[in-house]
Amino acid sequence: MMSAHLSNPPARALADAVSALLDDVGRHGGGVISTWSERTRLRRELGRLLDTDPRLVADAGLDVAWAAREIQKPFWRA
Repeated sequence: MMSAHLSNPPARALADAVSALLDDVGRHGGGVISTWSERTRLRRELGRLLDTDPRLVADAGLDVAWAAREIQKPFWRA
């Protein structure tokens, strides 16, 4: 297995992002993990609603296009 060269800008950016995430987890502890878990759960439920019937999302007062974008976000992104 080859390791990424950190002089490579995308690899450096990824390493920086992971480092920032780990710093946040270290500073905020369980609060961050709890927030991430809740985002994951909410996005999964939103995805189920979209899959079942997008009108359910609209009936809840949410924009269907926004909901589709929201469920694509990674759990760490607000």
